[in-house]
Amino acid sequence: MSTSTETPETLAAKFGVTADVQRIPARTDVNPDEWSAGARHFAVTLLRGDDSMRVEFSQGSAHTEDPTAGEVLMSLLLDASFLDESGETFAPATVRQIDAQTAALRAMFTPDEWEVLEADAAETEW
Repeated sequence: MSTSTETPETLAAKFGVTADVQRIPARTDVNPDEWSAGARHFAVTLLRGDDSMRVEFSQGSAHTEDPTAGEVLMSLLLDASFLDESGETFAPATVRQIDAQTAALRAMFTPDEWEVLEADAAETEW
């Protein structure tokens, strides 16, 4: 069990990541399914200094608040680590999407910052 007091929000703040969140009717980057029909969808721009990246992000219907910078940041970091560490086979389109998102996110940090970010994220209470 982690003893970290880091949360997704404190992690985002520590690295100066903020988000511009806009509600959208549906995602354009995935095929709709039964789950997505009842989900809430967002266009999220993560910002850090002069750098930014845009992703489409969804939450299940139980969520009532818009996603935060920390939640989106952690979700992207978890996607990247899961793809690297799971050993599972994914559809090529899924791999390309996660690889592109990870590359865009990495570009917002120096290599040293990225290393610290990944280590801190692994210890974050989620």
